[in-house]
Amino acid sequence: MSYKSNNYWKDSPIYPEGRRFVVNDDRFYISRDSSGAALLLVKENEKNEQAKIEDIFSGLSIFNDRSFSGNGIVCRLEDESLESKFGYVCEDIVKEAHRYSGQELFKYIVNQLKQWSGFLKPKREGLSDEKYLGLWGELWVIAKHYLERFDAETVAHSYNGPEGSSQDMSGLDFTLEVKSTYSKSPKELNISSLEQLDASCEYQGICLLRVDLSENGESLETLVDAIEKHLSSDNDALMLFRRKSSELLGEASLKQMSIKNLTLQESCWKVTADFPALKRTEIPVEIAKANYKITLAGIQDFEIPNDVSLVAAMLPPVDSEYE
Repeated sequence: MSYKSNNYWKDSPIYPEGRRFVVNDDRFYISRDSSGAALLLVKENEKNEQAKIEDIFSGLSIFNDRSFSGNGIVCRLEDESLESKFGYVCEDIVKEAHRYSGQELFKYIVNQLKQWSGFLKPKREGLSDEKYLGLWGELWVIAKHYLERFDAETVAHSYNGPEGSSQDMSGLDFTLEVKSTYSKSPKELNISSLEQLDASCEYQGICLLRVDLSENGESLETLVDAIEKHLSSDNDALMLFRRKSSELLGEASLKQMSIKNLTLQESCWKVTADFPALKRTEIPVEIAKANYKITLAGIQDFEIPNDVSLVAAMLPPVDSEYE
C-alpha cells in the first residue's frame, strides 16, 4: 500500500507564521510549533464554537487557533514519521474543502480526519468476525467483478464502505449487497435493515459467498493491493477508495490482514419487485427498524445462473449509456 505525497513541512515556518498549503485556497496554511510538530492551520472568518475540538488519535489533535489571524483551528501532528501520510490526507481534505465554510468547514475537517485515522495510524485491534468477513467479501467482489469491467473512477465511487449507505455497492443505476459465510451449507440470508433491499434505483442484487480458509485463497492485503493497483492510474480515485476503506482496514489486526480465504461458491439473486423482502417504503413509519432472514429455498426463482457475470446481470439493459 504505497502512497505519494510532497514533504510539505520541509523548511516550514514556525507558528504563528504559516505558508500557504495550496495556491487556490487561502484558508489553509502549514507550519510547525516550537517542538517541531507539523501543523495544518485552517483560517476562517468565524471562530470555532468549541475551545478544544478533540483528539483524532493519540498524536493528532485539533484545537482553536489563538494566534494565526485570530479565527480558525489548528491540526497538530506529533509523530514525525507520519508526516508524509498526513500530507497525503491533507491533500484530499483541502481538495474538497471549497464546498464548505464557517462551522461546516470545521465539522468537515474533523469528520474527514476521523475517516482517515485508520490510514494515518492503524489501531490493529481487530475486527469482529462478522465485520472482518463482510469486509473481505466486499473487496473480493470488487477485485473479481469490477476491476476488469470498470475504470478507476467508477470502481472507487461504486464502493460505499462504512459510510452509512445501506448497500455495499452502488452506482451505474444498480446496487449490490454482499454477504459472506464460513458455513458449509447456509440456509438463510441475514438482512440487517429495512433499507438494505430497498434502494432507489431499479436494479438491485444480493450476493452470497461461501468461503473457507485456504492457502490458495486471497487475503485482505492481496485484495487491497490488487484494487489499489487498478486505481493507481487515477490519484483521486485511489484517495477516495483509501478514505472509504481506511476505517475498517485500520482496525483489522495484522493476522486478519494476512488470513487467506477461498470462495467455494458464489450465489447471486436479483431483487425485483416481487422478491420477498421487507422494505422501508412499504413498512409503517412507526416501525423504526428491523432485521430478518430470507430462506435460500424461497428465492430460487430469482437466482442468477453461475455462467452469467454478476455485474453484467445487474447492469441496466444494453441500450443504456453505461454499456
